[in-house]
Amino acid sequence: MGVFAIGVPASLNSILLSASNIIVNNIMSGYGDMAVAGLGVAMKVNMIVVMLLIGLGTGIQPILGYCFGAGNRTRYMEVLKFSPFLAFGMSAVMTAVCYCGAGPLVHAFLSDADAFSFGMSLARIYIYSGPVMGILFVLINAIQSTGAALPALILSVSRQGIIYLPVLFLFRRIFDSPVMLAAAQPITDYLSAGLATVLFWFTCRKYFQKKDE
Repeated sequence: MGVFAIGVPASLNSILLSASNIIVNNIMSGYGDMAVAGLGVAMKVNMIVVMLLIGLGTGIQPILGYCFGAGNRTRYMEVLKFSPFLAFGMSAVMTAVCYCGAGPLVHAFLSDADAFSFGMSLARIYIYSGPVMGILFVLINAIQSTGAALPALILSVSRQGIIYLPVLFLFRRIFDSPVMLAAAQPITDYLSAGLATVLFWFTCRKYFQKKDE
């Protein structure tokens, strides 16, 4: 049952990621085919950073899980204190690399001048999420390592669902521009990181207290 409780949030995150991509692509199609092509490439460039940081977060989850299972709060917190600094360092480096190298990366996919222009501007908007993404994925996996199903579920449905979609539709109504539609994702990621910090604080207090008892 515990495996199921943690597995469901992870699966929901994948489902919502696909659903949100479908929605934003449909909205972006209103600005033309070149905007859709540019958005697709911008997402691919951003995934270079995201996938690396997902790997980091996934890598520390078993270590944190072992520490939590053993009731070793000291070791758990030592790992957790080190991980965000490592994640932020990797985020900053990869963000700088992808931002400065956006031209060659986008050009590898797009040769049309209009599509390339969209791809460049949107890729650099998406990459603004970079500095906070590492910390976000570390906290998500730290929460999952405690077996806290409800906070993990809240985070899973927030980043690409209950936070992202309202921000996306609000930006569409207020700004109605491809660049600001792309900006909905970085805004959501920063809000999600704040939510993850709050949820982790409550989770750590609650679940370690139960473990001690």
